[in-house]
Parts: sequence; structure tokens; C-alpha cells
Amino acid sequence: MMLTYDKLCLNSIHNCCYEDAVHFKKPVYFGDTIACNLTITRIDEKGRSRAKAVYKNQHGVIVLEDDLEGIMPGGLEREILAVP
Repeated sequence: MMLTYDKLCLNSIHNCCYEDAVHFKKPVYFGDTIACNLTITRIDEKGRSRAKAVYKNQHGVIVLEDDLEGIMPGGLEREILAVP
């Protein structure tokens, strides 16, 4: 299985998330390409955030949705994310 992740999505899910609600929508098969689109929906004054991640296969079908809550990346994380 080949997974394609946006850097911000990958970092948010693995490093900054302390709560998530995963909703599996459709099966994923070997050979599928999965793309993630992360939308930050709220950031408070302490850097806590809410976001929604939508994962689609190569046919544009939503296979997973995730509601995330966590802490925005700090200085070092932002530097890493800025590297193309």
C-alpha cells in the first residue's frame, strides 16, 4: 500500500494530536494511493487547535475522516514543515 501524506497532516497526527475521532468510511486496498487534506478549524490563544482530516483514495472517494484536537507546531516543527 502506498500512502501519500501532506507534511502538515502527518506532523499534526503524529506529534501534536492528543484527541482524535476516526471515522472509517470505505475499505482501502493494496495498491491504493491515499491523500490527506487537513483543515485547521480553530486555534485558541494558547495554541490549542481543532482540525479535520479527510483521506481520499486515488478515485477521490473518502475512505477516512478524522476530527483532531491538539497543539500547534512550535518553532522547530514549523522549520521542518517549511522544508520542501
